Amino acid sequence: MAKRNPRTRLVQSPGKTKSPAGLIDLGRLDHECFPDDEPVNPSHVKAGWWWVHYSAAGNAIAFCGLHTDRHSRAHLSRAGVSVLARGQGLQRKMIRLRMKKAASLKVERVLTYTDAKNAPSSNNLAACGFRIWIPGSGFDPAFIRWYKDV
Repeated sequence: MAKRNPRTRLVQSPGKTKSPAGLIDLGRLDHECFPDDEPVNPSHVKAGWWWVHYSAAGNAIAFCGLHTDRHSRAHLSRAGVSVLARGQGLQRKMIRLRMKKAASLKVERVLTYTDAKNAPSSNNLAACGFRIWIPGSGFDPAFIRWYKDV
């Protein structure tokens, strides 16, 4: 098989599947990265922008999603990097990709959260300029909320 350049492909935009094979890759990666969680909801996928990153060999090694809300905000959805591809800066690359998309959508702020035990993801968000947000009551303290103004 011929080697290709690594690249990130948009596989879904709101209401439009760009790559059915890419959605299959997204589902596989989601299960690999989050084996104890419920799979990402297909209606959630169809309502946002989702990307899959492929290695030079053509293997799906990372994924991420973005959604908007009615308050001129965007939300970084689930993102994951295959165990074999960690440590290559892919999560930060995917954060920057989604921030660029959010800017093109003219949203005011981007929100997300991490599990409080997930230091690598928290560190990547902080390195990309995200700040911790302390919400009011009713939020699970097992998660850290993050925001960045666009």
